[in-house]
Amino acid sequence: MATVSQLRQQAKARKVKGYSKMNKAQLMSALGVSSDPRRDMRQQEAARAKGTAKQHGIAQSFAADRLAEKLAQSSPFRHSDSPAGDIKDQLLSRVKSDLRKAQRKNGNLSQDQKRAIAIKALKDEATSIRKKHAEWNAEEDMRRKSEPPAKAEKGKGKTEAKPKAEPKPKSEPKAKTEKAKSDDPVDNPKRHSITSQKEFDEVAMHVFDKLDKEVGRGGMVPIYRIRREIGEMVPRHKFNEFMKGLQSSDKLQLLEESVEDAAPDKIRDSVTTSLGKLRAYAKLGDKGSDAIAEVRENSKSIEKKLEDRPDLDPAGRAGNLRKGKPIKDPKEFSDTVSTAFKHLDEDFNQGGMVPIHQLRDALGTRVSKSDFDKHIAKMQSDGRIQLMEEGNGKESKEMLDGAWTSPLGKRRLYAKLTK
Repeated sequence: MATVSQLRQQAKARKVKGYSKMNKAQLMSALGVSSDPRRDMRQQEAARAKGTAKQHGIAQSFAADRLAEKLAQSSPFRHSDSPAGDIKDQLLSRVKSDLRKAQRKNGNLSQDQKRAIAIKALKDEATSIRKKHAEWNAEEDMRRKSEPPAKAEKGKGKTEAKPKAEPKPKSEPKAKTEKAKSDDPVDNPKRHSITSQKEFDEVAMHVFDKLDKEVGRGGMVPIYRIRREIGEMVPRHKFNEFMKGLQSSDKLQLLEESVEDAAPDKIRDSVTTSLGKLRAYAKLGDKGSDAIAEVRENSKSIEKKLEDRPDLDPAGRAGNLRKGKPIKDPKEFSDTVSTAFKHLDEDFNQGGMVPIHQLRDALGTRVSKSDFDKHIAKMQSDGRIQLMEEGNGKESKEMLDGAWTSPLGKRRLYAKLTK
């Protein structure tokens, strides 16, 4: 801490009147110095930053930065990627909008008028943001209060009744698990009858031979047509693996071509590599002719297999999640969304980022739009998922309509699972 002598020297340098007769407290007050050196340092840094901002004409941005940091502390999304960054964008957008309106109405504005408009815009927008935060935090509190604690206490309170119930229902859970397994779209033998590369090769080469005659593209067959002919006899992620297996065995070549009309559903039903490269067509490899000759001998039995095939589900394995009771519990929602995310990411090779509208579609009518928005916001605030924009301006109407919008009006198109 500075001595009286040092304080007087500073006061003399700043030309403070009557500094020589002042005591230490008066000198500190006149110089704006506090007894806390760390606080002094922060004040000096803030003053320097503010001066630099004014000098370079970015005072609005500086003010928005400081205000955004404060507002982010009360944000219901404070655990997300950058709540302060989003809030700052919102504040600056409001300032620019109000300045444009004032200029259209009054013509050229003086620096003082611009400053007054900017300050008012920041205050008004900050009030609006605080109100939205309060509403969302109140909703979150209500949601927490509405969760019955009885679920956690139920097991504790009824420990004595457990032994009586144990013998009777012991076999019931097993039956339920077996049933759940048979309905599971991943390993269900009735739904997905093709389980090995050898079985797939036989059916896929038969379908290729059949479509090659129908399509007439000089030996090039669209992969989406092969997938749709085979349907749900093989899950999507396995179809992708098995098609690459056919290429490795030199029976087929997967060509880096684009779909004829760039239709999103045809691209989705083609094959995408782990590097994001589209493979839209297949043609015979060096061993392809021998493989075709073999399957022609069994063509009748293969056709019989294909007759009863389940149709291809556009949502892949995630489509099976549409079945079931309405989802009300946030934990059930979180678990179901996590399962849907993993299936969609693997089936469509999305590189760890799944469009939010596909998650909505996977849950179908089991959850309303408003409940979906509320629960997925809770997942983000808990750090289980990140909601991101990542748009390129070429998004489909379906993707835009199914996006998630934050309380600040920011649209998020993609989700990324964090844990």
